[in-house]
Amino acid sequence: MVISFKITARAAIISLIFLLTVGILAWFLFLKDDPIVGKWEQDNGSIIEFYQDGSIAFSVGSIGGEFGLTEGMQGKYHRVDNSHIRFEVVGVAYLTQVNEVKIYGDNLTLIDPGRKSYSYIRYKELELTKQNLKGLWKPNSPGRICPNETRKDDSSKFISSVRFMEDGTLQLPTVGPFGISGRYYLDNNTIRISTDKNDIFDYGTRKAVINAYQTQCKAVLSNYRLVLKDGTSSQIFARDTVGK
Repeated sequence: MVISFKITARAAIISLIFLLTVGILAWFLFLKDDPIVGKWEQDNGSIIEFYQDGSIAFSVGSIGGEFGLTEGMQGKYHRVDNSHIRFEVVGVAYLTQVNEVKIYGDNLTLIDPGRKSYSYIRYKELELTKQNLKGLWKPNSPGRICPNETRKDDSSKFISSVRFMEDGTLQLPTVGPFGISGRYYLDNNTIRISTDKNDIFDYGTRKAVINAYQTQCKAVLSNYRLVLKDGTSSQIFARDTVGK
């Protein structure tokens, strides 16, 4: 009886180790082939990225991220079943929740417990062309176009958006009835901007004189997001799909 018990116990331990190993491998393969893995983009410029190791990262666009997120926030996720995912983000209590997940090709929909849905498309970097860039873009915070540009005047505080035209001209709306005009030039992944000298008016009163200037920075463009990089700093713009 003692010998039989030892053999049975050893067999049980071996079986348990085998099952755990198979389970871990199956979970790894599941995550590897999980279609949610990758980077997804929302129409406000926010990005959510799922990694194979179960971690998740967020990057907030100009109109503000969902769930009250902040730039660079990270967390964990795991599959509850084929149609539900549990989010765990430190510091945001209501993000520790289970969301329903729907994936159709390059479209992702997350539905929170209150049945509010959030739509994403799979992130795809676009070629930096005038046709892809044209439209109205809003920064995550008003200010300079290129993050490290230096100016002799304080006109940067007036800039709250930028409109790129397909003919190579641009408009920088300001607080007054007139905007700043200029041109932009594209060279591979670099954008160079040259503005005209402008007078800024507010209700008929001249508030500032905007000197003509030039600036350039690296650009990364996707469907809803434009990131202008200057050294180690970056400025994030979201495509305005309403104002266009």
